[in-house]
Amino acid sequence: MAGVSISLTGADLVTKGFDGLLARVGDMTPAWASVGGMLKTSVDRRFELGLDPDGNPWPPSVRALAEGHTLVERGHLRDSVTQEAQTDRVVQGSALVYARIHQLGGTVLPKTGKRLRFRLGDAWVSPTSVTLPARPYLGANAEDTAQAAEILAEWVAEGWL
Repeated sequence: MAGVSISLTGADLVTKGFDGLLARVGDMTPAWASVGGMLKTSVDRRFELGLDPDGNPWPPSVRALAEGHTLVERGHLRDSVTQEAQTDRVVQGSALVYARIHQLGGTVLPKTGKRLRFRLGDAWVSPTSVTLPARPYLGANAEDTAQAAEILAEWVAEGWL
């Protein structure tokens, strides 16, 4: 054969593919952002249904028994959930001061004075403390984990092909 010839071997293609793959997985921020969007959808669904990540109903609040759904009086907690995609993970959370106690449960004590004071329905109440049960709204269940793995696998495969 005269002129110029080019040949590629399987090893050449595999090396090129691995080089591209390694470059792609070095910063997976876009893939993790997609996982974060999926997790936000799961959280929104939990608020609609009043369920924890494992599908268990949240213990109803006293206010919700009288007025509506638990944890969604005005939607501030639900709307405060954010996702931050990083190169190797996505972090989900809320900056609201009361987000932690709703997720983990705990006892609320007065900061000043001997009693709390808040409105419950049409009446003002003044207990010495209030114990809130855990009502987890953040977290990944088996379905979320499977979807995340699928999103990541598809993203990596796009870089391979």
